[in-house]
Amino acid sequence: MKIFNYIAVIFFVSAFTFAGVSPKEKEALLALYNSTNGKEWNSTWDLNASEDTWYGVKIENGQIVELNLQFNNLQGELPQEIGHLTALKKINFGFNKLTGSLPTSIANLKELTSLELFMNSLEGVIPSELGALNKLEYLKLYSNKFTGEIPSTLMGLTNLKELLLGSNFLTGTIPSQIYALSQLKKLSLMDNKLEGEIPIELAQLKDLEELEETGALDRRPKKEASVLRRELNKLQKYLGGIKDMRRVPDVVVIIDIRREHNAIKECQKLNLPVVSMLDTNCNPELVDLPIPANDDAIRSIKLIIGKLADAIYEGRYGKAVAEGKFDEFEESLATGEVNYDDEYEDEDSDEDAGEEE
Repeated sequence: MKIFNYIAVIFFVSAFTFAGVSPKEKEALLALYNSTNGKEWNSTWDLNASEDTWYGVKIENGQIVELNLQFNNLQGELPQEIGHLTALKKINFGFNKLTGSLPTSIANLKELTSLELFMNSLEGVIPSELGALNKLEYLKLYSNKFTGEIPSTLMGLTNLKELLLGSNFLTGTIPSQIYALSQLKKLSLMDNKLEGEIPIELAQLKDLEELEETGALDRRPKKEASVLRRELNKLQKYLGGIKDMRRVPDVVVIIDIRREHNAIKECQKLNLPVVSMLDTNCNPELVDLPIPANDDAIRSIKLIIGKLADAIYEGRYGKAVAEGKFDEFEESLATGEVNYDDEYEDEDSDEDAGEEE
């Protein structure tokens, strides 16, 4: 009789171990399948097969821990039932056609470490409930249609390594507490309607440049690599000139204050003195040291900026910079990595002497 009982127990345990996920989790998967037009997915599910054979579903110990359905033509809204998948550690629904608002039930996923919903058409505000996901390390919601302000609750996610909210329609002020995210390696808030100081998007720029230089970007899927390269080009265009700046500058030189009105506002907020070339259509009250000049002419700009750079160099090092080294000096000055020895000698002196003779 004991042997029979042992066999029954072993059979019961084995049946439980190899059984599918719980009814509640399967209900959540079916809700996801139906609400996102699962029949039209690139890699669809055979609903008659075991859940562990379904594309993008990873199961451990009878619980769903990952959903990886990127590039899979998901169309429609995410269901509230997704909050039933409480063992989930990773969600990646990037590069799909998801619409509607983000379900607040995601806040139930306390084990979640990565939430990637980028490159969709999700709308509405970013739920403040996401601040309850204390284990979250990667939050990628860029290239959607989110509106409203960045929830202050996100600033409590101290394990965050990547916070990518760029290319949405977010408004309001960048939360000052964002600098408390000490683990943050990538931060992107660009292409929104946010106000405030320039945040540390530069970390993302350097990481993307490193990916490009090491060739790791070429090993990504073509579509993802294309998106990352566009992001890299955009960051280089707007932030490349200050990517190596290590401190707030002592003074800011601006060429066209009408075009660079945002830079003027930033300087005013930080109480930075502004030196600017002013044409007849500019307001001199916006700058501390105006220089009357034509701010549209290349030769005029090069002349004045060149004289400013020469004066800065001579003031620091006690000698004038050689004309042939101006471009190199200008680049070094921008990065703060100026290192001058005797190499900056006037290479044109012999040629000038010859002309004089």
